[in-house]
Amino acid sequence: MSHKHRARAGLLAALTSILVTLVIVLAGGVFAPAYAATIFSDDFQDGNSSGWSTSGGSWSVVTDGSLVYRQGNNSSELARSFNGSTSWTNYQVQARVKPLSFNGSNRLVGIAARVDSATRMYRLALFNSNRVELQAVNGSQLAVIGSASMTVSTGTWYTLRIEVSGSTVRGFVNGSQIGSGTNSQYSAG
Repeated sequence: MSHKHRARAGLLAALTSILVTLVIVLAGGVFAPAYAATIFSDDFQDGNSSGWSTSGGSWSVVTDGSLVYRQGNNSSELARSFNGSTSWTNYQVQARVKPLSFNGSNRLVGIAARVDSATRMYRLALFNSNRVELQAVNGSQLAVIGSASMTVSTGTWYTLRIEVSGSTVRGFVNGSQIGSGTNSQYSAG
């Protein structure tokens, strides 16, 4: 994988189609609004996805009440879209995601931070088997940092957020923390 696609915040879909809006905030040491400044956001209201790199899937900007970013091919294995900088260290990624359909069991939709490659990252994933997991992903090896049971329904918006600061990784769904832990596998991206 080229350096251009490495170490970025990302949106992920495994055999599902989704709609997304995204905000990334740089946090100054502590995850509190008083210390945060938005370093990147894309609500896709300009009608395009310029600057986003994709791997798998069929990504486009479509209308769903407003303009949103859609991955519309639910037969694509691990569709991903990336944006951001390899120099980011302490920040949070937040996106509103709406699964539209799932193709099979144990499928996911999620967001990622400190993406080192297409298969190395911290990931917060909603599974259609009614669970959410905060994970350190290293190829086919997954380390679950935190998890919770949660009903995951198609056609429903979920706000996902990952916070990374030093070796601390936290995951939130709709404002509720579902997992927190330390992992030093990825330090930037």
